[in-house]
Amino acid sequence: NSLTAHSTGGCVDNAAGDGAAQCKLNGTTWNYPITVWRGQTFQAEDAQGGAWQIGGNGAGCIPPANNCSWNPGGMGFIASQCTTPGANGCAIIVDSNNGMGKRVGYFNGPSKGLKFSGVNVACAGTANLTIYTTNGDVVGTTARHLSFIVNGGAPQDVTFTGANDWSHPAGQAVTLSGFNAGTNNTIYVTATGSAGAPDVDWIEVTNTGGACATTSVTGTCDESKWVESSNVNDGTEAAGNDGSLTTRFTTGRAMKGGDYYQADMTGTVYLSGIVLNNQQTSSSDYPASVDVYSSNDGSSWNKIVSGAAGGTTTTISFTKTLMRYVRVQINAANSNNNYWSIGELQTTCSTN
Repeated sequence: NSLTAHSTGGCVDNAAGDGAAQCKLNGTTWNYPITVWRGQTFQAEDAQGGAWQIGGNGAGCIPPANNCSWNPGGMGFIASQCTTPGANGCAIIVDSNNGMGKRVGYFNGPSKGLKFSGVNVACAGTANLTIYTTNGDVVGTTARHLSFIVNGGAPQDVTFTGANDWSHPAGQAVTLSGFNAGTNNTIYVTATGSAGAPDVDWIEVTNTGGACATTSVTGTCDESKWVESSNVNDGTEAAGNDGSLTTRFTTGRAMKGGDYYQADMTGTVYLSGIVLNNQQTSSSDYPASVDVYSSNDGSSWNKIVSGAAGGTTTTISFTKTLMRYVRVQINAANSNNNYWSIGELQTTCSTN
């Protein structure tokens, strides 16, 4: 077996030729990692740099806006030619603590970013990534985000907490959905429209088991068996998912950004959309926009989509995702200072 060198470790190739048997990077050992990015060095600078722009040029945009398409090298962001900090519209990390690598850094806005093609994953559905970044924000802050688009699906927003260190790359585990089995996968990585990005050092897709796990759907699409909860006005949650449009969940006070309503499907199920249905109650009690999150444990949450809210109904579709919990959270409150009410949370739910 051969060892693929990296400034912080290396990978031992699998004798069968289907990727690495083991990789050790930044002191962490990964068993059976999936072959990714740039062979097996996992650095970001050989990804295609570019930007999402209207009509492929001009002003930047954020998918899925109309006529928003990827433009290689757009807005001066040419990642493969980043040889000095600030050149070609992008910053890179050049620091003795990370091997003086020429790795892509701050994306400087939600339109610029990286495109990874031919990403090889073992199993369709979700895949685990480790995103190596530097982040000099104070430890405990949540000011920086990255947005991931997998195979043209909805943007998936991931928060990166402060590390108080711009010199030493640190890895954060991330789970993304929407993958195909095999090499027919494309991932775009950008900043978000509302928060700055950490400096990206390299990106790794991992599979610690070395084989596809059998997907086990343990929950139910029978909403009468779900358990609802919220961060405010405890005791009214069940009315927002009781099969009746004449009853409602309500905050009982003026809505605030960060208010959420969630349902526990008592086990994992597939969801691909939600409707907040206020056709028969409180049609004025709606926020300006909401975020939808998924979780399998009720403590770690992945943002899967954002959408504008409406008075009578709010309909949001997203990539089919396996989850146990779904959370709807106010991104921006309505300026009318009304309560937030949900007559009925309706979902597109399946067990296969």
